[in-house]
Amino acid sequence: MSFVNSGIIWKVWHRDPSVTSSWAMIEDVNNDNMGAPGVTSFISNSSFGTTKHAQTVFAFDEPGEYAIAATDANTGQAAVAADAMCAWVNTNDLYYSTCVVENGSDVTDGGSPKNYRYDVSGAQTAYNCATGNTQRYAPMPYAQYVDLLYTTSSLNSPWTHSQAEYYSFKTSAAGSEPLTSIRVSAKFGTNGIKISPALIPDACNDQYARACASGNITCAHPVYGGEGW
Repeated sequence: MSFVNSGIIWKVWHRDPSVTSSWAMIEDVNNDNMGAPGVTSFISNSSFGTTKHAQTVFAFDEPGEYAIAATDANTGQAAVAADAMCAWVNTNDLYYSTCVVENGSDVTDGGSPKNYRYDVSGAQTAYNCATGNTQRYAPMPYAQYVDLLYTTSSLNSPWTHSQAEYYSFKTSAAGSEPLTSIRVSAKFGTNGIKISPALIPDACNDQYARACASGNITCAHPVYGGEGW
């Protein structure tokens, strides 16, 4: 066969034993529950002897227990069993991560503090996919979870604004940063912190950062390395 097709759906549940709660899907720190009932990733590989990767990230901060499941995982077409999809889960600290995975390799920044350069657009009045190359920095490489941008790589000078504004940004390819396939847009307050858009009605249910897919804003949870991003 000339290509391999695989697919998977990721789901996350949470419960807090201290209050004897039942298992339930929960929002991440971007106020997104992975688009219940889950996030779909599809990979098609047409190159023999190679491996393709895709991943999704879920940042949580609620105490308790979490269950992470890969449901409906399948390899729909392959020449041999060795071509079947493999899946795994790893956990780390969002702000001080010692393991940032891209294409199956650890690409964690080695600086102190760990920092990742972002290219940021000019100020906008709504969610957008505008491009720009204003250099800013954050301690995590996952754009949708950036809650505050800094003006320098030392992360000691928050980038503040004269008024609440929207910005579009992604990790910088020019800065050799990881995970550059995902651009997001978010609204930031005058103190520089990401805030709710407070839209009524809100198609994304108050999800703070919104991803760009094919140049358009989407409510979908980002899939790094996935088809179509």
